[in-house]
Amino acid sequence: MEKKLQHFDDQMRRAHRHSLLLAFTTAASPKDYFGFDHLAVKAIHYHHRDIGAGLWFRLRDGRVFCDMALPADADVHIYDRSGR
Repeated sequence: MEKKLQHFDDQMRRAHRHSLLLAFTTAASPKDYFGFDHLAVKAIHYHHRDIGAGLWFRLRDGRVFCDMALPADADVHIYDRSGR
């Protein structure tokens, strides 16, 4: 379980850092950027049926956010199997 949480944290940090480098955000931390921390993440999806490859965080409450911290469709059938 701890390894999975570390993976979620690492992915959130990478997405936050990438958005900082591209000047998409000035948020000071991944939690500030996404509005949640890695403990709220239930799974990560790496493929969307209509969009293709990417990164989507599925939260424990059922909501889904892309790597740019935008809400995404929560329908589980449009994503690949969950990562880790």
